[in-house]
Amino acid sequence: MIENNQVTKYFFYAMGEIILVVIGILIALQVNNWNEQKRQEQKIEVLINNLKEDLQENILDANRVINWNIERDSLMRFVLSREVTKEDYISNDLLSGLLRNYNIPLIAANSLPSLLETEDLGNTYSNLKERLNLYKYVLEEEKELFTLIKQQVYDEIQLGASLDFDQTGPESLDDRINYYLTDQSYYNRLFNFKTTLIGNYNRRLIARRNVEVGLLYTINAIQGNASINDSNQWFQDLGMQPFTTIACNQTTFEIPAQTNYRNSFLFANTTNEDVYVDQLGVNGEVIKSLKIEPKSFITSYLIGLDNQYIGTAFQISNNQGCVNAYTAVKHGYLLIE
Repeated sequence: MIENNQVTKYFFYAMGEIILVVIGILIALQVNNWNEQKRQEQKIEVLINNLKEDLQENILDANRVINWNIERDSLMRFVLSREVTKEDYISNDLLSGLLRNYNIPLIAANSLPSLLETEDLGNTYSNLKERLNLYKYVLEEEKELFTLIKQQVYDEIQLGASLDFDQTGPESLDDRINYYLTDQSYYNRLFNFKTTLIGNYNRRLIARRNVEVGLLYTINAIQGNASINDSNQWFQDLGMQPFTTIACNQTTFEIPAQTNYRNSFLFANTTNEDVYVDQLGVNGEVIKSLKIEPKSFITSYLIGLDNQYIGTAFQISNNQGCVNAYTAVKHGYLLIE
């Protein structure tokens, strides 16, 4: 009997020891998981903050190249108008190099691949993966178009070499200017470069800049650093302008044309609910409705039809109708409160 009691006692003692060991192992595993999760969260936070720095640099440099392209676009318009003179070419060296120069924007995206490769960005940034993939897409799209621009410039430099454009002296200068003033093939190439390449590239660049601004806004909103006043000031510091408020019964017929080409605009939702923004047509009809998730952004283009660019007016509505209405401006944004 005593032996049986001792066996039972030792059995329960052993079971207790085993249970304690198992509990200790489980606690150690849980602590290890917590530590690993904490390290992963810190790693993601570092990558996100590095991305923010990259985005800020990219936005500022994109603005530089956008303005450079706009200046070149104006000069190309001047040349294509056939109003340029020999004296203009002599006094402005930029005119003779319109097809022989391009400007490369600096693109820093060192942490983007790592963020895209991270399967789980954690609860804090779980909704950011779609925006990161959009950013990757617009970067790749821009790169393809820029490759075409570089090739066109290279071809033009080769053509200039065959025409002895790099020679110096009065006679060479006269021949070069006469070529620019009279050669129809040059005007054709300039028109193609302006519309197909520079125009499209600048639109892509503006769209990319808007995605970067929106992505940066979204990150700031997640981190609690996106107050209305700060965001407005920040957008404008980055070269953007707020939409103009208009009356709800105003149509796009009454709105001056803001641009003669497609433009990209940024819409940022600062609320905690989904918001729908209606893009209006020439008679005030809804062309399409844009859904913007809480603390997030989208970009949208004007719609072109037979050289009439409709869709410059937008409205926010509820069940009773229009609440607020706006007209787009070049490099514009709408911050929805």
